[in-house]
Amino acid sequence: MDHFTSALLSIYDQLIVTDKNGTIMKSTGTGNTLFHTIKSAIVGGSIKDVEQDLFSTSLAEEIMGKKEKRSFMQSSWQGHELLMTAYPIESGAWVWAYKEIKDSYPDTSRGQSGPLLESKKPTFPFVIRSKPMLDVLHKMQMVCDVSATVLLLGESGVGKEIAARAIHNMGNRSDGPFIPVNCGAIPENLIESELFGYVEGAFTSARKEGAKGKFTLAHKGILFLDEVGELPLNVQVKLLRVLQERVVTPIGSTASHPVDIQVIAATNKSLEKMVKKGEFREDLYYRLHVVPIHLPPLRNRVDEIPHLVQFFLQKYNTLYNRKVAFTPDAIDLLCIYQWPGNVRELENTVERLVITSGTPEVDVALVKEVLPFKGPKPPSLPVIDFLMPLQEAVDLVEEQLINMAMEQYKSLKLAAKVLEVSQPTMSRK
Repeated sequence: MDHFTSALLSIYDQLIVTDKNGTIMKSTGTGNTLFHTIKSAIVGGSIKDVEQDLFSTSLAEEIMGKKEKRSFMQSSWQGHELLMTAYPIESGAWVWAYKEIKDSYPDTSRGQSGPLLESKKPTFPFVIRSKPMLDVLHKMQMVCDVSATVLLLGESGVGKEIAARAIHNMGNRSDGPFIPVNCGAIPENLIESELFGYVEGAFTSARKEGAKGKFTLAHKGILFLDEVGELPLNVQVKLLRVLQERVVTPIGSTASHPVDIQVIAATNKSLEKMVKKGEFREDLYYRLHVVPIHLPPLRNRVDEIPHLVQFFLQKYNTLYNRKVAFTPDAIDLLCIYQWPGNVRELENTVERLVITSGTPEVDVALVKEVLPFKGPKPPSLPVIDFLMPLQEAVDLVEEQLINMAMEQYKSLKLAAKVLEVSQPTMSRK
């Protein structure tokens, strides 16, 4: 037995030996930090609890029932990809072997997605782990090699600029410039000259040699217009002409010059409502709305939160020379938070926890200290306009809450936590 486990340790990071019922008799490893946060991986604990702490589901009971060697891949809540192999032993005991797979940057051209989509310039990674974001990735891949105008939609903080940079880095304009412009941050009296440039003598404070505008600087590349809904109406007219004719006329000049660019615009506002109010030109709206891509809020892609946490954790551990880890319960709590600030808020939270954690482990208590964690409040009390047996009413409300939790989190473990019931109770119900 000792020779067998020694041989396995040369291949795997962690070994757990259990009896036929799954009770842990031995746990040993090569120092993988993932298992330092799993308090259930101790002698006398249960392999089922270890599995539930590591993953969203436990396959231990099913494996032990079949009594045969099994190998499969699992993704942990902390963003690790693990190869797990279960070995049955003649005595009825089991050896559970875990190996972290470091190579997690797949070829996205085959339509698969791992924890990270790494672009040609790895400064701008894009985490893709959920079905909604796979749909976003598919649309991004379709537009990255054409010059069609793209409109990125979504709440503040969902990662619209990161998506724009990913389109640039994946496409045939990756060798050209990426010019970002925050339309809401430039004073109204300067935005026209910033976008289109000007010639000598165009206005009183103009430079003697004039200046190139952002459209000209983005030639052969991508111009990213963030907060495009903030553009003044008079600038919208000139923007429309550039998008239609692909020519730019600097302020003070009568000569126009062509530009070869792809325009990616982004907004967290409803341009349709702005058009109806007369705050945004309808013709420009349709010119921008060629390929709309909606980035879902973080609360609708819970699958990605553990992987985002792991990415930001590695980033800030390196930046601040720390070795902080998150416990599984802390990851769970982050997953059921609503994140009104989306990915930006999550990154700030992870950075704050890395900086302020006085211990190498971030647990539930520390997360609650930095997050205004409050359960979502219903807009009004449930209305029942006819009499029914009390137990029937309780069952009805219970069923609705369970369906809502499962629809949002797609996980028994997270649904049970947000409803504050045990996982076996949730599974039974």
